[in-house]
Parts: sequence; C-alpha cells; structure tokens
Amino acid sequence: TSVADLHKLSSKQRSDSLIGWQHFSNFLGPKEAIATYRIRRRLLSKIKQFEKLANDASIQGFRHGPYDLNRCMLPEMLHCLRRATWYISMTLAVAPNILEHETPELVIVAYEHGTFQRALIIEASKRGIPTVALQHGRIYSAYPDYAFGAISAKIEKGKFKIADRTCVYNEEAASILVKDFRFPRENVTVTGNW
Repeated sequence: TSVADLHKLSSKQRSDSLIGWQHFSNFLGPKEAIATYRIRRRLLSKIKQFEKLANDASIQGFRHGPYDLNRCMLPEMLHCLRRATWYISMTLAVAPNILEHETPELVIVAYEHGTFQRALIIEASKRGIPTVALQHGRIYSAYPDYAFGAISAKIEKGKFKIADRTCVYNEEAASILVKDFRFPRENVTVTGNW
C-alpha cells in the first residue's frame, strides 16, 4: 500500500462513517455480552495466578529502602487489572461486529496500542483486511507503547499482530521500530507528520 493509495482511500471516507472507541458499545449485543464474559473469565484467571505469585512471601517485591511497596501497590494494581479486563473483553468481542457492519477496505488506527485499536488490528488480520497504524507521539528506544519486550520475537514470527503498515514521522522513528522493537522493515513507512 503506497502513501498515495492511503490518501485516495481516506479521501473516499465520509466523516459520518468513521468509527471511534466511543462507538464500541453500539455494537454490543447479547452474543457479544456472552463472548465478553468468556474472555473476561479467562483474563481474570490469569490475574488470580499473578495475585498468587505476587503474594508469595518468598518473592521480594517492590522495595524502597526498608519499605515493602507491595502492600500499597499490589491492591491498586490488581484493581486496575480487574477493571481493564472488562474493557479488553468487550473490545475483542465487539470488533468482529464493527468490521462486519462497516465492511471496510482498509482499517486505519491512530494509536495502535490502545485496546480498541488492538482489537480492530487483530480482527482485521483474521479477515484479511489491510491495516495501517499512524505514529502517536515521539518514538524513542524506551517508548512504553512500542516496548513489547519479549513479544518482539513473536512479531518477527507473525504470532503477535501488528498493523500491516506503520506510518512514522521520520527515519529515526522507523529505525527505532526496526532495531529496538523488531518491527519488520517492510511494515514501516516514513510519511511525515499526519
């Protein structure tokens, strides 16, 4: 997909046909509610495993000097994870409906790490719909949104879905994605600041 092709496709779009994260709940029906429940149940079981591990007295937790920060941080962290499972589950369950309803030729996301955008990239990939991600903010070596860590090897093998094309501001950003985060070079295109 060339930059010129992207411009042609985006100029065909009408503003009323754009779907944002706030529209996800419009596509949540009974079938998706059940799917959300099942996905969330799996995620919560993983959180319980984490909780057991985190509460293991033999594991040294977060410390600052003599203070064990696990006591104050762990409950809040677990609360955030439990709340996040609802949103993650819903977006994964609803993404198929959105793509079925909208029947896009191309999916463009402006923040490829958000839950909504990840769900669309995953589902579009399953359906063979091309995906494009637009750089969000400055990319640097320790950029947390691109720092997938151990997942980087899975990107190389195609097991962790990334957009078919990631458009970045400059060569520096492209180089960081390729060298530090193992994005395939053919998936990264320098387009400038959108």
